[in-house]
Amino acid sequence: MVTTGVGKFYSNGIDLDWLMQQGPDVQRQFLDKFGETKMRILTFPLPTVAAINGHCFAGGALLAVCHDYRVMRSKQGWFCMPEIFLELRFDPAMVALLKQRLPDGDVQRDMLLFGKRLPGEECARRGVVDAVCEQGELLDQAVRMASECVGKRGFSRTMMKAMKEDVYKEVIEIYEEETNSRRDLVKDRRPPAKL
Repeated sequence: MVTTGVGKFYSNGIDLDWLMQQGPDVQRQFLDKFGETKMRILTFPLPTVAAINGHCFAGGALLAVCHDYRVMRSKQGWFCMPEIFLELRFDPAMVALLKQRLPDGDVQRDMLLFGKRLPGEECARRGVVDAVCEQGELLDQAVRMASECVGKRGFSRTMMKAMKEDVYKEVIEIYEEETNSRRDLVKDRRPPAKL
């Protein structure tokens, strides 16, 4: 499975202005769906490749990190997690995933703590993406990466999903715990039913 964006944007993430104008139920439903989408990509029963055609920020960067592979346009676009500037903390499941998927040390410091914007070439050099290429080659490169994973023999989708669930077990457990506690909190805030 290959995902990509349109024009010079892969994804700038969540429209926070819109989200903050919504009531608590809509906010919760949206964040639940966003979390489900991240987990679905993370455990998708086929190879997943983010074909990053341009700017990849915040929630868009989180979605990209959930893919098995990332290939980025070489000459245009930044990869950035600006949560520090937005005064938003990463949820515990994303911290676990980012620590697992991003290279240790300097890369995690620069991206997660300081929101550094990295161009494609630097992302490749520092291990944030697996490859960079020209815009015209991006989708072909992404499809080739996915196809090379499958090979001539192929594999069981059921086994692929199980393997991903095993590899990302800690992330999935933290995500499920967060989701359940958020739902319990919402239940606790509702007034008792009148009989």
